[in-house]
Amino acid sequence: MDARSGFWGWWLNLAAPPRNEQTMAGPLLREKMRKAELTAYFLFVVACFVVFDLILALVSSHFMSVIFVLIFALFLGLLTFLNRAGRTQVSAILLVSAMLLSIIFVIAFTPSTTSAIDLFPTYDFFVYPIALGSLFIPRKFIFPFTIVAIAFIVFNLLFQHHGADIERVKGTSGVAIWLIRPAAVLLVIAIVNWLGMRSIEKAILRADRAEELVTAQNQVTIQAREISQQKEQLESEITQILLVHREAANGNYAVRAPVRANDAIWQIGRSLNNLLARYEQFAHDQRELSAQQEDIEKVAIYIENIRRGQRIAPPLCHSLAGKRMLTALGATVLPAEQRPFSPSSPDQRPFPGSSVEQQPFPTSTRYQWNDGGPQQGRPASDRLPHVRPHNTGNISPNQERTY
Repeated sequence: MDARSGFWGWWLNLAAPPRNEQTMAGPLLREKMRKAELTAYFLFVVACFVVFDLILALVSSHFMSVIFVLIFALFLGLLTFLNRAGRTQVSAILLVSAMLLSIIFVIAFTPSTTSAIDLFPTYDFFVYPIALGSLFIPRKFIFPFTIVAIAFIVFNLLFQHHGADIERVKGTSGVAIWLIRPAAVLLVIAIVNWLGMRSIEKAILRADRAEELVTAQNQVTIQAREISQQKEQLESEITQILLVHREAANGNYAVRAPVRANDAIWQIGRSLNNLLARYEQFAHDQRELSAQQEDIEKVAIYIENIRRGQRIAPPLCHSLAGKRMLTALGATVLPAEQRPFSPSSPDQRPFPGSSVEQQPFPTSTRYQWNDGGPQQGRPASDRLPHVRPHNTGNISPNQERTY
């Protein structure tokens, strides 16, 4: 959309509708804007003639002419306002009508002594409003204005008084030739202008449509490029999501999908990352639970062997619960390389709230195991509870407890 600039831009902004997206939205609106600007140009030319006539009237001190010129100037102001308001057809029709009326007024009030040599050239002045008006009025009004001009010529020539040479021809067949000449000129001008404006309008509409087609093709190309880029980006993101699924299926729950704000499937990535985080925590808890179960089984076997009187090394526990159980059993008298883990702070203990006093397990006390009651001569505190004989040689494999 070209911006108006300079003197003519100022005049068009004053006498024509503004150029914006609403007034230039389509071919028909652009054609309407073109005619409105042509009307504004023609109004400027007519206004210059009005100023010139006003100066002549003031110089000649013909005050009646001054009044007529001022009235016509006000009429031009009204036409400019209508054209500026978007009533271009109304303004153009009124302007051409005013031009026709001016010519009719001049011919009608011509002195009756005017001869044919002076009268017939004045009929040719009707060509100007028809030829110029066809540039900015609708084509359908060209022939009505032509018919009005021809009707006035017939009326003026046949029913008004003229010079003696004209009056002599009125009663003869020669008057038909006088009528045919100006009427034929006006009809030819009207037909030529009608056909010319028709071809011009079609060419302008064709050019507008071609321009719109080029613009639409450019937009389609841009949209296709954007769609292709979005498709490539979407395929890349889907590939990354598939890789994350593949890693997760292989047990790698620490993998994460890339999440960016401008990604098309970033919500899927966020949901997948949340799911993987929960699976990772679940796998960690599962490993911890398995380690605890294994350590509990080891400690249980260790306790069973102690109850049978066997002296074996404490099991190597990996979980905090297993290490805490060994510490609670008092297995702290072992060598450093076999000493179980002892939490250094309450926060590292599997049971922080526990206040049980830790005592060393009495593995250093020697006992004589039998299947009877407590030994004689020993205090009750040094005796273990009654257990079955621990003679492993007499225990069959079916009676041995397995884990």
